[in-house]
Amino acid sequence: MPSLTLLLHKFRHLARRALAVVLPRLPAPLARAVRAAAETLAYRLTPQIHSLPPIFHYWSNRYLLPQFQALGFSSPEDFYLQRLREETARRASPLRCLSLAAGRCEIEIGLVLTLRKAGIAVPHFTCIDFNASLLADARHAANAAGVAGHFEFVQHDVAQLHADPAQRFDAVIANQCLHHFLELEHALDFIAASLTEDGAFLTCDVIGRNGHQLWPEALAEVQENWRTLPRHLRRDRTRGGHAAEYIDYNHADVGFEGIRAQDILPALLQRFHFEFFSPWGGIILPFIERRFGWNYDPERSEDRAIIDSIAQRDAKLLTEGTVKPTQLVASMRLHPAPLRSAFPHLPKDCVRVP
Repeated sequence: MPSLTLLLHKFRHLARRALAVVLPRLPAPLARAVRAAAETLAYRLTPQIHSLPPIFHYWSNRYLLPQFQALGFSSPEDFYLQRLREETARRASPLRCLSLAAGRCEIEIGLVLTLRKAGIAVPHFTCIDFNASLLADARHAANAAGVAGHFEFVQHDVAQLHADPAQRFDAVIANQCLHHFLELEHALDFIAASLTEDGAFLTCDVIGRNGHQLWPEALAEVQENWRTLPRHLRRDRTRGGHAAEYIDYNHADVGFEGIRAQDILPALLQRFHFEFFSPWGGIILPFIERRFGWNYDPERSEDRAIIDSIAQRDAKLLTEGTVKPTQLVASMRLHPAPLRSAFPHLPKDCVRVP
């Protein structure tokens, strides 16, 4: 008899498939509202949205961390911290910062606490999100941490935002949110119009194929590795069951997850000048993220060997340019600036033309 967990997986999969069929037939405004409702519900039901499997941390510490360290930071959060420290040092008054789709504001609150502890002028954050529940959590957390005076929380849909000529920001942070924006160009135009002339736009985001699907050349590599995996490593913890082949489904079919991901890098290049550029992730991510990554135990040498082999192949393909990166950490400005990067290709060369 099927387990309750398996039945829930099947029900969720069937509901998703049904919604994916219905959405394209709805009027655009209604379809957008349904997507927004689905995404809001998903975030309410997933309080630990940033939790990742231990094997991800094994991979990132061994392969991603050295790339970051070559540019003077150790993580996306540390990247934001270092950039804000530098921006603060250039100015006589505390920074005015804007954070888009800030959610529960864990990163922003952490930045304020760290800067305050270091005796650095603490920035003022305006944090925007369309999800009132997440902002309520953020307000509570800021109060509990004793930093509420450094925050303004604004509930607003980014698609409806318009820059205020009287309000400019020294730094804008868009952390893992650009790939959720259907109105991507509007959001980026808002960011550009909201920056001071010497302000910095900081982001960590997804730049791969829409819906977090794989481009054909990357998918072929993943399938080749997939067929060599033992059965227990092919357990699909999102869909249920064991995948004989990697199922490359579209995460944007019912929500906003990755809905314009492939357009992000070209749109950034049209509006900004890169100052820091650290991309990664060609074929490795399906093996180490939430859907299959929990199958691996970094304490097992055989599991580490599989990930090491795929990671090394991933680095080779990215260096050759055979596959394009799907993630990036970057800092940009409105005007040309010297580029710092440990990656062998320029940002414009990392665009994958559909």
